[in-house]
Amino acid sequence: MKKLKLIFIVIAFAILYFSCGKGSAGPKGPAGPTGPVGSANVIYSAWFLTGAGWDTVTNAPSYGAYATYDKAATGITQSIIDNGVVLVYMKGDPTTGLANDVFPLPYSIGAGYGFTDLWDFVLNAPGNIRFLYKSDFPWDVVTLGGISFRYVIIPGGVAGGRMLNLRKMTYEEVCKLYGIPE
Repeated sequence: MKKLKLIFIVIAFAILYFSCGKGSAGPKGPAGPTGPVGSANVIYSAWFLTGAGWDTVTNAPSYGAYATYDKAATGITQSIIDNGVVLVYMKGDPTTGLANDVFPLPYSIGAGYGFTDLWDFVLNAPGNIRFLYKSDFPWDVVTLGGISFRYVIIPGGVAGGRMLNLRKMTYEEVCKLYGIPE
């Protein structure tokens, strides 16, 4: 009797399992509102020239730099410094003549050729980015003034878990991800 009951249950289950199918799709719901291009709270600057704003450093407190340039950036808050990401890019390199190529900072060139030029930045205070230029055979501040820079400020949590990968992305990939015009 138990065997018959078990067979009946298995057959009933098989009939139910194979006879149930997916129904037809329901009506399409209303379209949601179109949002703006880019991501909320991401701030990016226009490309800017530093001009004659570079200061040659005579003291050691500027991270060993030959020259520094301070750029006011009100979007850099203590919260950004503590939890966000600031990406900085340089366009043009006086050592190569590549006026439109974009390089992420830190950027270094010349190793192995008898010199090393290094461009970098630090977030030395809320509201400011300090650009650093270090070199074995430095360019003068007039030449440095012809290089363009741009920064992208990404608050913590905006990138949806991609914060660690942002520094590995190319400039073009970051612009596409956040809807930033190149």
